[in-house]
Amino acid sequence: MSTPCDLKNYLMNNTEKKELTNKNSKKKNIKNINMYNPNKKIKNILNLLDTECENLHLNTWNKLEKGIKLNRLFDFINDLKIEKNMNQIQYDTNKRLLLNLFDKNKLNKVSDVNYDCENGKVLKINKLNLNAETLLFECD
Repeated sequence: MSTPCDLKNYLMNNTEKKELTNKNSKKKNIKNINMYNPNKKIKNILNLLDTECENLHLNTWNKLEKGIKLNRLFDFINDLKIEKNMNQIQYDTNKRLLLNLFDKNKLNKVSDVNYDCENGKVLKINKLNLNAETLLFECD
């Protein structure tokens, strides 16, 4: 039995086959039948949804939805944690500051965030500077 997650795979790989028997022959012939198949429309819809999901984060910063912006900011702070080798306290403090600025709508403009829309990555937050010694953000 297929699970709901397998619906797309089932629809994409489902070809309709029909067994034909001849009255005089005991052999069964299996042929693909080209008939109207409503699954084709569903396949097209699923392909469109997949394409849309892959390209959601490829807009300019001000055209991204709020949830996608937040996701991109969390990716940025996670990458920075790895790059700068931050400890958990530094990471949590920076994440809290970033979330606070985001909640106050201080990171909505294109000029606030340097965002690479081709790769879907936040490169720099212009309102914040990272202190090299403490590895904590400082607001301008």
